[in-house]
Amino acid sequence: MLHARINICIIVLLSCLSSGHAWAQQQSPEESLQPYHVTVQNDEDINSIIKHQVIESHNFFGLSSYYNSLRYLLITPTSVRSIDLEQEVELAENEWLAAIGRFNVFLMQTPQSRIMFSEQSISIINWPDGISNKAYVLSKNNLRILPQRFNEIRYSHLWSPFAFLARFAEASLDFIYKNVVSHWGWAVVFFAIAIIIVLFPVGIMTTR
Repeated sequence: MLHARINICIIVLLSCLSSGHAWAQQQSPEESLQPYHVTVQNDEDINSIIKHQVIESHNFFGLSSYYNSLRYLLITPTSVRSIDLEQEVELAENEWLAAIGRFNVFLMQTPQSRIMFSEQSISIINWPDGISNKAYVLSKNNLRILPQRFNEIRYSHLWSPFAFLARFAEASLDFIYKNVVSHWGWAVVFFAIAIIIVLFPVGIMTTR
């Protein structure tokens, strides 16, 4: 049973570490994203950026073929939801479009624009005149500098229970680092010990 609990700790830690860390102080999206700004004037510009900077360039096959996929999310002030292929979406004020590849993310805010989605490209059906667009390309790890609703994009590839475990592990490690040891190596050790202590009574009950 002890080995099983240790394995659980390792899985949780690996999920956390592979998803990146949200330990930086967060700013407004526009301030934080400024270094990653890209210029787009039409859907050809957008698709070129997505093709060359977001979509995984190496071809994977079999069970790993999902690495080559492109996922779309609509980010609102209160939620993050998936966008289905062939779905038409109109961006409202304070809503963001996210196109997510294996390592990088394309973010765009273009209020009142209507967008259609296909497997590896998007089409702008209506791009209102006089509406300034905000478009950015950044790595998933850099999403940690943004508000929480953007930060959740980092876990969008995980099954929801695993995403919960990754967020829990990340928050726990952050708390231990800031309030207990101020060293990431020891933070991992303390976190693993805490998990073993918490699960120890469960192990005793299951062996009776």
